[in-house]
Amino acid sequence: MHPSGRTERLPGLVLGIFLGMALADALLLGALQRNGLAVRLLPITHLVRADDPAYRPRESQEGQEKFLRRLQEEGFTPGRPGGLPDVVALAHWLGDSVSLVGPYWGKERGFGLLQAGLRGTPLACGSMSEIFREALVLLGYRARSVQLYSGDFFRDTHVTVEILLEGRWVVFDPTFHVSFEADGRALGVAEVQQFLRKSRGPEVVPHHHGTRAYPAALEEYPLDWKPLFVNAYVYSSSSSRLFLVPPLRWWLGPRCYFFGDGELLFARSQVAVYRLACQVLPSVLVFLAPALACRAWRKRSASRRLRHHPSAPGL
Repeated sequence: MHPSGRTERLPGLVLGIFLGMALADALLLGALQRNGLAVRLLPITHLVRADDPAYRPRESQEGQEKFLRRLQEEGFTPGRPGGLPDVVALAHWLGDSVSLVGPYWGKERGFGLLQAGLRGTPLACGSMSEIFREALVLLGYRARSVQLYSGDFFRDTHVTVEILLEGRWVVFDPTFHVSFEADGRALGVAEVQQFLRKSRGPEVVPHHHGTRAYPAALEEYPLDWKPLFVNAYVYSSSSSRLFLVPPLRWWLGPRCYFFGDGELLFARSQVAVYRLACQVLPSVLVFLAPALACRAWRKRSASRRLRHHPSAPGL
């Protein structure tokens, strides 16, 4: 190939590389976001919309209908959320429906996970919290899953659920069937953090709500539960794949809300990656791609004129 031919194809090659980078960027960030990574990090006080994805059912419409029918068959009434005793009753039913503890990596949501547990599949904290939160939302509660980390880079983790009861957030753990109290009052995640940071004052204690078929017990947990509350997060992710496309995902894509002062090193690093991929790279592509395309078109037009009019002046 003549050297000039390679030169003419260079802008197109560069443009193709940048577009390929954009596609790889979208696919990579989409995969990370589906696993709760590479999201915008915001204080929990910003999570104020009642219709936020963090509070909506994640199950399909058909799954929601099946789950709701099952809950009604078990005596739970949708549309009339009650207090803590009703939440305890729901958690007790869930604990009697699942009898084995263990990690499960299936892709099912609420009702699908419940069906798996009823078939004898072992479930761990993530699955138990997913079923519990989904049931609460379908019954009319405002509830959100809370991811707890005791240290950087997922050293020790746990998933629990926080429910809005009588205007206050209260954490209830469906895995260990406990709430957390100080002076006999059930606490939310932010309150647990505040009490644990104080050197004086009421002690935060787990309140056990009875035994169930599900054998997990907090007193048998190999780790101290208190450090888990040091870093607490709520993930909010839209189900629309359109919001995974840059730059839409920066404004409309998944977000991570943190309680208190908790900002893990891994979370900050993910935010940096997210900002680079959602703002810097798309901006470069937006400004550079048209310029490269225009340059390639002008080069190609000049080459055609040269072939058709080799003696044309200036060519």
